[in-house]
Amino acid sequence: MEIADASLGYDLGRNAALYAFFGIAELWVIDAVRLVTHIHREASADGYRRVQILSKDERLVPQAVPTLAITLGELELY
Repeated sequence: MEIADASLGYDLGRNAALYAFFGIAELWVIDAVRLVTHIHREASADGYRRVQILSKDERLVPQAVPTLAITLGELELY
């Protein structure tokens, strides 16, 4: 998981490519300004094959531990 403010472009670009290259199955990049989460899944040497963007009110469900699902809105980050 990456939490990005000024580094959002880097985290969605270079960092995501590195995570995928090394086979990290799932990467979440949270945009701390807009409170949206970019969920990257299906890692390959060429990057992630699937990216989903969820708002602060949509449920974030980790693949490895689905019982830890949460919304950013529940965290009262604003």
